[in-house]
Amino acid sequence: MSTSLDSTSEKTIDRTTAILAVIASAIFLQTLFFKFTGAPETEHIFSTFSQWAEGFGAAFLFSRPGPLGPIGSGVVELAASLLLLAGTFVRRWRRLQVAGAALAVAMMVGAVTLHFITPLGLEVLGDGGLLFAMACTALLSGVVIVVLRRDLIVRRRS
Repeated sequence: MSTSLDSTSEKTIDRTTAILAVIASAIFLQTLFFKFTGAPETEHIFSTFSQWAEGFGAAFLFSRPGPLGPIGSGVVELAASLLLLAGTFVRRWRRLQVAGAALAVAMMVGAVTLHFITPLGLEVLGDGGLLFAMACTALLSGVVIVVLRRDLIVRRRS
């Protein structure tokens, strides 16, 4: 390949991953207010998870102070956002973008799965599936960033 093509494709990857990182971060940062303030929507979601998990003795996981509760998940989503944004705007920290994307994927696989396997369902309190769509968007954004930046994870031998 020519150098200009390599340069052009690298710029395209930079732009694409930057847009996706900002989208995923915006989704996470927007939901922090709800998670950290105990908003009624958040209480409904996590109490639904707790009641479901009570069936196998794990209700504590989704309680407010629990590791998978609103505070715990909010802290992880904040960390993912900071990693995504730092890696996007500081070129030498590009690997942080990949770490943030991987963290986003892990969190959103859990979120999407919980929508399917718990009584919460795809629509939460009449939102028309918006919360589920936001989780899917953040998940897809993270997956695409990890795929496009895979060279930062695994170095190929020449």
